Amino acid sequence: MDPVWYFTSQALLDYMPTAVPIHKPLDPAYIGAKIEAFAVAGCDTVNLLRTSKQKADDMKRQIVQKISSMLVDITGDSKATMKYVDYEEQIVQKYGIELQGWTFDKFACPSSLSTSLPGLRNLLRAVNNGDCRFVKLSPLEVKARHEEREKQIEEGTVAVKTRKRRKDIGSSKKSRTSSKGKKRAADTDSDDDGDGSDKQSRPK
Repeated sequence: MDPVWYFTSQALLDYMPTAVPIHKPLDPAYIGAKIEAFAVAGCDTVNLLRTSKQKADDMKRQIVQKISSMLVDITGDSKATMKYVDYEEQIVQKYGIELQGWTFDKFACPSSLSTSLPGLRNLLRAVNNGDCRFVKLSPLEVKARHEEREKQIEEGTVAVKTRKRRKDIGSSKKSRTSSKGKKRAADTDSDDDGDGSDKQSRPK
């Protein structure tokens, strides 16, 4: 029977993929040395990283994972995906929930946030201790948010993510069919959240 490793610490479980290269053979001495280093670092992967950018990237990764996990838990939808650009439509209106306790002035995908370590530590601490969390809204609150959003759109104070206009609008079906193979990529709409450039109201 092949040896099996069990981890009683979630932090250790998160650390091992970065500690043991996928091509590295299962060497108990190697594993032991890595676990010892992890313990000396206070069981915190961030302390094992050398540069500020590495530490910032790791904290951003942890924040993304935690928010995604919280979203699945509160919605009961294992396929739920966090949206930052379309937050109001795809999160607030779709699920009737709101993310409260966001610590940055800018609300955007964590990958596009500042690399300031103190700021990232504050947000990571908030999502881990529950200060930043999803809460369910009442039907009246969801309706009020929708009406406020519509008002902002009419006033032009917020941008709305729109689909690209098809280039074959107005042409015959036969013409569209013949050119489909040539420009398939150009007619594909992007559903990427990008850097959160659509201005969103900061979660309270």
